[in-house]
Amino acid sequence: MYDIYRHADTAKSDFRLTVLQGTGLPEKALKSNWRLVANRKKVPKIIADEIERAGFSITRPKRPAV
Repeated sequence: MYDIYRHADTAKSDFRLTVLQGTGLPEKALKSNWRLVANRKKVPKIIADEIERAGFSITRPKRPAV
């Protein structure tokens, strides 16, 4: 299971920070900058691999082409 956080700054609100559920935010991530928005059972393999390697993953979801 994973916790998904969204950046609180509206200019950066499309950034997502993902960690293993219950581990909380990484040491360098300010709590005031991140809001828990979801819990997921699965995440894409590339994100899971990054979490295994670094303890967290920061992503920016692709926007649909216009």
